[in-house]
Amino acid sequence: MRTRQLEPSAITYNAVISACGASGQWRDAVLILSDLQQLEVEASVITYSSAISACEKGGQLTLALSLLGELQHVRLEPNVISYSAAISACEKCGEWKPAMFLLGEIRQRRLTPNIFTYGASISACVNGGRWQLALSLFDGLRESDLESTVISHSAAISACEKGGQWKRAVYLLGVMRRTQMRPNVVSYSAAISACEKGGQWQGALSLLSQLRQTKMEQNIVGFSAAISACEKLRRWKEALWVLREARFALLECDLISYSAVISACDKGQEWTCG
Repeated sequence: MRTRQLEPSAITYNAVISACGASGQWRDAVLILSDLQQLEVEASVITYSSAISACEKGGQLTLALSLLGELQHVRLEPNVISYSAAISACEKCGEWKPAMFLLGEIRQRRLTPNIFTYGASISACVNGGRWQLALSLFDGLRESDLESTVISHSAAISACEKGGQWKRAVYLLGVMRRTQMRPNVVSYSAAISACEKGGQWQGALSLLSQLRQTKMEQNIVGFSAAISACEKLRRWKEALWVLREARFALLECDLISYSAVISACDKGQEWTCG
């Protein structure tokens, strides 16, 4: 455009910043925003939201919050999208306090949180170890007119896992399976871990079997949790079965998994098992 002596507009800059954000180039997104300001091109809320989203994808929490605050200095009103991007940056860094502060600001401005706002806020609380607050937010989401998603449900199941609420974790997973939401490997792994923490080895194995019946790509997390659940109650045969299933799924078992199986055999006084 410059070669052809065409002047980029705010729409042009918005598109370029958004493209940088989508590809994880947060530095370029911020530099382009800075160029736009120096050229006295009028930025919009969309421009800043795109830059905040780029910082969010790059895990740049401080910069994302700085850009959100800068909106008011340039006499622009932040919208739900810009707030949600900043909250998502908090979530990635496990900073639940600023996430809750921003959620409070959304309500003070009489803006309506969307499903992405709730999902990021719930995950921020989970990552920050505030599982009770995460479940409270999830309950608020379910009471609203918004339709829950796989992400928000999975985050709630993770909160149940952190708090040892295995019954609720299994219930939420069941809700996902009975509706059009398809649980992902994160949902299953969190529910299996919740059963493990609750000493429910049978529930853990049942969920693992359900996971194995799906065609989704699997990881070692759910298998390790199931092995740990069996180990706690001396179910060495079941622990060996899970280990073999993990190998059959071509998953690389870690030291924790092998140690748990060995411990299960030790507790069951099966020193020759294998």
